Amino acid sequence: MLDKVNERAILAEYGRWIARLRDATRAFDQRLNALERRMSVLEGHISELARMNRKLDAQLTSAADQLSMLSSRFGVLAKHLAKIGKTPHIIMHPEAKDSG
Repeated sequence: MLDKVNERAILAEYGRWIARLRDATRAFDQRLNALERRMSVLEGHISELARMNRKLDAQLTSAADQLSMLSSRFGVLAKHLAKIGKTPHIIMHPEAKDSG
C-alpha cells in the first residue's frame, strides 16, 4: 500500500515538473519568435542603411569629380587671365562669405 502511495506521489511530482518544463518551453519559444522578428526588422534596417551608404558614396564621388573638374577649369582660366594681364576677381555668394 505504501508503495502505491509513493508511486502516485512520484508520478504527481513528475507531472508537475513536466508541466513547468512545458510552460518554460512555451515561454522560451515565444521569446525566440519575438527575437526572430526583431532580427528581421534589424536586418531590413541594415540593408536600407547599406543601400543609402552606397548611394551617398556614389554622390560624394560624383561631387568630388565635379569639384576637381571645376578646379581644373578655374586654374586654366586663371592662367589665361594672367597672360592677358588681368587679375581674377572672385565674387563670393553672400552665404559662402558667412560660412567662411
